[in-house]
Order: sequence, then structure tokens, then C-alpha cells
Amino acid sequence: MSTLFLVGVPKSTLKTTLEEKFPQLFDRTLAVDDVDELLLWLYRERVGNCSSKRVSVGAAEPPTTSPTLTSASASMADVTPPAQDDTAAEAAAGAEAGIVDSATGDWSFETGITLIIYKSQEGAYRELSPLLQHFFPCFNMLAVPESQLGEIEPLLTQLQGYSQLCHDRIARMAHWMYRREPSAGFYQMLQHLRCASLQQQNVIPRAIRSIDFASLLGITPYHEKRLWRTLDSWAFQPHSLQTGELVVCSFLLLRQCAKDAKIIAQENRLLLLLFTLEASYHQINRFHNFRHAVDVMQAAWQLAKRLLQDPLQTLLVTLAALGHDVGHPGSNNQLLCKYSSPVAIHYREKSVLEHLHTDLFGSLLSEHWPQLIGRSVQGRENMELIAEAIMATDMALHGDYVRQLQVSTQLADPRSLSSLILKAADISNVTRPLDVSAQWAALITLEFEDCALLDHYETASEEERKDTESENSSGQEHGIDSTFDFSKASPEQLTSKLPNIPAGQIFFIDTFAEQFFAEFCKRFPAVEFLVENVKANRESWVNKSKNLPIIPPF
Repeated sequence: MSTLFLVGVPKSTLKTTLEEKFPQLFDRTLAVDDVDELLLWLYRERVGNCSSKRVSVGAAEPPTTSPTLTSASASMADVTPPAQDDTAAEAAAGAEAGIVDSATGDWSFETGITLIIYKSQEGAYRELSPLLQHFFPCFNMLAVPESQLGEIEPLLTQLQGYSQLCHDRIARMAHWMYRREPSAGFYQMLQHLRCASLQQQNVIPRAIRSIDFASLLGITPYHEKRLWRTLDSWAFQPHSLQTGELVVCSFLLLRQCAKDAKIIAQENRLLLLLFTLEASYHQINRFHNFRHAVDVMQAAWQLAKRLLQDPLQTLLVTLAALGHDVGHPGSNNQLLCKYSSPVAIHYREKSVLEHLHTDLFGSLLSEHWPQLIGRSVQGRENMELIAEAIMATDMALHGDYVRQLQVSTQLADPRSLSSLILKAADISNVTRPLDVSAQWAALITLEFEDCALLDHYETASEEERKDTESENSSGQEHGIDSTFDFSKASPEQLTSKLPNIPAGQIFFIDTFAEQFFAEFCKRFPAVEFLVENVKANRESWVNKSKNLPIIPPF
């Protein structure tokens, strides 16, 4: 869905041009007073704090928010559920605050083009596009000063083409991955990397510094306690959480880990890091998105608190987990290399995505948490541990880590152990309870099928590509309507929609997971439940797939 923002300019701006020549380009037009209000709107809507009932065409009135996060982490041992009346009151307060999940909504700023027309200013906002690109990297967004409207029609023509492209999942991925020339307002992996590579001055604009991100999230103290309870279980179910709640989950874990490690973490600055990181993931990816990052973060934390003694090491591996897939296109290294993606060429076709994630995340950390990742010897060592842990998530290196578990005597080394923990957390979906594991299985199945479609798309003729546009639209995905709620579906319902899930899970467990977790748990008996869960899940999938051939989904 595409949006036109008018920032401090008349509502009549572009009205005639749009009505006469581009009547279908924008789905809504929103007028805001200034850049401060624009930024608030973008942040609120991204985390689901602008409900559709509050959006009015032609005028923007961001909703008020609920009370701030509590200032100190609740001890999980001290948490008690509220009374029933309190629960109902909190739920009503959350609904009134407009806390809704935007992850699959129309306004993620990735399923369309956002054009911002703003009144030119001196100082920080004279050039608005670089600022937006910096804090909202995955948004399809372009800012144009009012003074340049005389030459706007060629740009609108270009944006119209991009907007149509956004609705085709496969064409959109191809543009992210393979486009070499700059695309005004349309995300590209190469551009994302280039922006992150620019030297940062650690200067955050006043309009962003002044935002109270805890208040913006609108999470009450009860919500915070509830999230602590769900974080403290291996049955963690991130699909039941809204986008804003996922941000809060990551905040709660990092704040507590930093406190334990005696590391300074200014809360609003930490929240800005998390908002920027979330905007650096593609919400519209089915599997490799911020939800997956929070899931892996929770798993890494659960393993770290059982296996690690050093609080700093726990903080670093938990943090690495949250950033381990930033900028992921929903594809894989093989397809990036096969069709000579600029990013693959940049990294010489070696662990392409893992290098990309490391560089993007390292840039964010150096800007937003310099006390942890700075120029000191300790800061460099901290970043090296994070980088090595992220590299361990490359499945091409899977066999190396299995052999390391079998023969290495150096697992007490902080870097080796941290890498193994993040490696285990990254493939931990098959160790979760079956109802949770099945949801992840369905989503990764969709991404694998999209990879096959992308492979075909890159070798197809222009005519063949046009024929697939309706099949790849946002309304349908492999024959599944976009309204289907994966978070509430049982394993049986998911398998009925995607019959190849059992075969894919059995293949993954037999080929990768069972041996790895057997060796991992042999080395670390404190987490023996992992391999037990893998075996139980495999048996369940076998029972669901009797008389069906096991066909690799890759």
C-alpha cells in the first residue's frame, strides 16, 4: 500500500497532478505539521500503534499512548498474574492505545511506495531522505522538498512502476537482491550496505532524541510482566505477540543482561537501537524477519543462562542473536551467488548473508551502543565475538560445528562456545513444542517455495514473468489466502494447507538437527531436553506423513 505524506505543505499540493495523471498511485494521503510529527507517525505505525480506525485521509492524528515501561526489570520469580478484572482492564487499555500487529498489515512501508513532500528547512532536515534511509533502512521511502515539485512527474512515473513491483513478492525480492543501479525510494540490499558503511558521527537528530520510545510503545506494567513470563519458557511463542511487544521483549532481555554485566545501557537509546534494528528487518518476509530474530534471541538467552558463567558473554551472544539476520532478503546464499548479486560479488561469494548481517549490525551497534562496541581493546573483542557467532549461522559450515563438538577440547573458549550457542539457537525451531515448531515449519516452507520461484523468475522471459504477477501478489501466497492466521493454526491445519511440511521437517532433522543436537547435548547435559524434543517432533511428523515420500524441500 502506497502513501503520500505532506509535511508542512498545503493539502492541495499535487492534487491536480495526481487526479489527472496518477489517480491510482497512492492509497492514502496524510498531512502532518512537521518532521517531528512525521517521525512519530512512522515509528508508531511500524510497531502497530496506529490502528486503522484512527487513520483519516488528508489529516494525521497520531493516537495517544499508554503508560511507559516500568523502569526496572521484574524478577521472574516475583511475577504474579493480575486479577481477572485487572487483566480485562489492561486488555481494554491496550486496545484503546491502538496496539495492533502491523507485521502483516497494509502499512509496513514495504508493500508500496511512500513519497514525502516537505517544506525545505535549513539545518538537520534540509536533506530528509538520508535521515529516513538511515533510521528506516527497509522502507520504500523517498523525500522530496517542495521546491522541486516542478519536475515531479517523471519521478511519479518511476514510483508508479515501483509501486506495482512491490505487490509481486518474487519481483520484489529480485529487485532487493540483484538491482545494481540506485532506485529512488525502493529498497536494495546494496544500497542498505552502502548507507551502513558510511562513517557515522553518532549524532541523533533532535526530533528522534526527544521521542520517549517507551511511551510510544504503549506497553503497561502488566504487559511487561506478562512478557517476562513468556520469555522464561522454552515454549516461547513469538507468533502470539504484536510487533511492539517483540520490541519490548528484546528490550527486557538486553536491559537485564546489561545490568547483570554491569554495562551502561541508557534506556531510550537502547530502545532507539531496537526500533532501528526492527526497521532494518523486512517485516514482509514470512520467516527471516524481526520475529525470527527475537525468537533466536530468546533461545540463545535460555541456553546462555544454562551454559555460560560470564554475564558479559551472555549479553554479547544474546545481542548477536537479535542482529544475526538483519537485512535478510528471504532468500539464500546460493541464489545470491548463482545470479551474481552485487552483494555476493562484494563478499566474494563467501558466507554472503552472514557477512552482510555482521556489517549491518556492527554499524548499528557502533552508533547506538558505543560503550559496548567501541574503539577500545575490549570493544573490539566484544564485536569480534558477535561477528564470529553470526558467522556460525551459515548452514554451509554446519558440518564444521558438528565435528567441533565431536573432537574439540576448546569449547570453554568464549568465542567457540558463544558461536555454538547461537548456532543451536538459530536452528532451535525443531526443538520447540510441536505446535510452535509447526508454525515455524510452515513459514520456512513458504520461503523455500519462494526461493524456487525466484530461481525460475531469473531465467524466465519477460512474458513469463508477467504471467506470474497475479500468482505472486500479496493477496495469495502459494494458494493460501493472506487472511489465513498461521499463529492460531494447529499442526494439522498447517499440514492441510502445506502438505509437504512433514517431509521437509523430517529431512531437516535427519540431515542437520538430530546429529547436531545429539552432540551438543552430549557435551552440555544441562540442555538435554533439546535432543529429546527433536526426537519427539520427528516422530510426530513421521506419523503425519505415513505413505508419503520424503522429498527434500530445497
